[in-house]
Amino acid sequence: MSLISVEVFRELFDIDSDITDKRIELHIGSAARRLRKWVGDTNYALASVVGAGEQSDLEIVNDLRNAEAHLTFHFAIHGFNAPLSSKGVVGTNMASEGKEVRKYLSPDETAKLAGQFLELAREIAEPYMTPIEDVGFETAEIGCDA
Repeated sequence: MSLISVEVFRELFDIDSDITDKRIELHIGSAARRLRKWVGDTNYALASVVGAGEQSDLEIVNDLRNAEAHLTFHFAIHGFNAPLSSKGVVGTNMASEGKEVRKYLSPDETAKLAGQFLELAREIAEPYMTPIEDVGFETAEIGCDA
């Protein structure tokens, strides 16, 4: 289960209704799994409780929902910015009246934007991230008796 819905995502980022829910739902799932990995099951479960009473609980709910929305955007932007036609990826689009021309972000610009959303998600989630356990490793000395 995720912390945000398609409707919440659309509202936060003013996503056009031309983009179907199915194009968004998979990215929300990916974002939810990544965020759960970052913050751990306990913090994620706490944020999934709607209407938490404590102010600190409300902060984690809002922060982790916001982080999940930013992660969703991070995953989704590549597909949103790569409309395909029978001739390939659309670089510019002209309205039917011929008056409006839209230029889409280049693949490099899209990747940069996706990275910015990933970094924002990390910043938002950082106070709740669980420390990574140091599993350590042993080294063995390899010698040569020559």
